[in-house]
Amino acid sequence: MPVFQNVVGRGDCLPRDDKPGDVFSVFEDSKVDIIPRSEWKEASLAIRTQVNLVKKIKDQGNEGSCASNATAQAAEIIFNKQSGVDNWIELSAMSLYKRVGRDPNSGSTVSSNLREIRDVGILPVNNDKNKRRFVHTFPPRGFYTKYPRGWQETAKQFRVTEWWDITSFDGFVTALLTGSPVVYGRSGHAICGVIPEYVDRGWYIKYANSWGNWGDNGFGLDSESFISRAIASYGAFAPRVTTELEDNLPKVEL
Repeated sequence: MPVFQNVVGRGDCLPRDDKPGDVFSVFEDSKVDIIPRSEWKEASLAIRTQVNLVKKIKDQGNEGSCASNATAQAAEIIFNKQSGVDNWIELSAMSLYKRVGRDPNSGSTVSSNLREIRDVGILPVNNDKNKRRFVHTFPPRGFYTKYPRGWQETAKQFRVTEWWDITSFDGFVTALLTGSPVVYGRSGHAICGVIPEYVDRGWYIKYANSWGNWGDNGFGLDSESFISRAIASYGAFAPRVTTELEDNLPKVEL
């Protein structure tokens, strides 16, 4: 697999506007044990199929909604883990971005998207399947689209109510190895880390990318050094707790 560790987007992921621990608990300060590097190879083999939880890679089109798309991608992964890929519900990143962006190209911080999906939620995409099931849906793109009346009632079903704030590469990999995707920004772009991979005597993160068609069908790889620098500027966050869906599935704690 090719390595695209320097791939950038449109410059629409803004540097974080808070400090680690200000809004979400710091992963490395929690009771979760950081997995030793000596165990990463074996653990990564055990979760290799986790990439299949990415039912569809997000596409932000020509709008500056990369952080919203990365957040929606992570939410879909968690809900797929909770209810099964066969019950996948595609989520509208634009229904999130309209609340954190000033215009189609202003961009947003990762943490602002996480606060919105925590407090208000996100809407399903307006495809035929979702429109038959949900009262309120929304397109995946189109900043000036108006919200349907009463949309908050549906959005609140799709909330990720708690996130970990990750401050190190070892914490980043541990989150992935324990079943959580990681939303992070780098070089003005936000993406969703899915699994760690050992390539050419080094550790890389396989990510789903909403901008362009990089890597293996929308996937690419970031190196440890690249991610470590990015965490400090943009932040990296892992879902911790989700809301219950309509069919009363239990909450997921990671």
